Amino acid sequence: MTQAGALPILERITSTKPPEVERVAVKLSGRSANQAPEAWDLMEGGLPPGVDAATTGNFGGPELWVRNVSQPTLEPFLPDAGKATGAAMLVVPGGGLLGLAIDREGFAVARWLNQRGIAAFVLKYRVAALPADPKEALSELNRRIGEMVRQIRPGSATENEILLPLQREAMAAAQQDGLEAMRYVRAHAAQWRLSPRRIGIMGFSSGAAIAVGVALKADAASRPDLVVPIYGLMPDATPVPATVAPAFIAAAGDDFAASFSFNIYNAWRAAGATAELHILENGGHDFGLLHQGKSSDQWPELFNHWLAAHGFEMTPPVK
Repeated sequence: MTQAGALPILERITSTKPPEVERVAVKLSGRSANQAPEAWDLMEGGLPPGVDAATTGNFGGPELWVRNVSQPTLEPFLPDAGKATGAAMLVVPGGGLLGLAIDREGFAVARWLNQRGIAAFVLKYRVAALPADPKEALSELNRRIGEMVRQIRPGSATENEILLPLQREAMAAAQQDGLEAMRYVRAHAAQWRLSPRRIGIMGFSSGAAIAVGVALKADAASRPDLVVPIYGLMPDATPVPATVAPAFIAAAGDDFAASFSFNIYNAWRAAGATAELHILENGGHDFGLLHQGKSSDQWPELFNHWLAAHGFEMTPPVK
């Protein structure tokens, strides 16, 4: 694993408690057969041999993860009433369908959206089973992520081509969780003073693939009004309808999976749908909202302008 943008190996895992926001999480109906208990961990990563820190991804540490999710939930983050625009975004963290980087790509993003008056709902979706023992889980997580990275090749069209069988099963369940979450937020829009016509979905890495899958498989009740895949992958070969939601797509050019963002953009454009693509020069994979002094630092500002152009900011609160 010496290519630019390779993922670091996760070196340390420390068990921790669920965060306070778990107390207000809404339980969704999905349930997997995973017998291992849900576990919350602090992950820390090192670099594989031969990888330059300047071109790698961004597992650092300690970073909050959750694994062995068998009961999906939806965690609401609401902006101050004086800032609220009535817009909302479902936030889908990544983690290779083996766990969720739920703080960096979930809670932190939700709070960033709240600062802009946008309500956020973090989806804790079902993932593939890992061992209950933390050290065994860490070893298996590294093995499976390494196998995924090795299978990525130029011209790969979909994430299903690189997923191991258990992850493919988890992807199908996670997409169902995403569709149910979209329906739930729209059905309860009045409760949170939201416009049911301004509910988007954004995801990171495998969470971006879930967001794309939701956009492609949605019915009227679950259709997102915007879709935002950040360093994401196409989940499968589902045709893109011309009525699909507008997409904002971003990745770093030195990301091992950058070509997938072109695939998403090209699929949207081929369908006659609206899409905006940004390939930033550098920043690796998994940059989230990190400030690294790299080109990837620019994407939140670009996204901010795009949100405003699509009516998700600077609009009067819903009466």
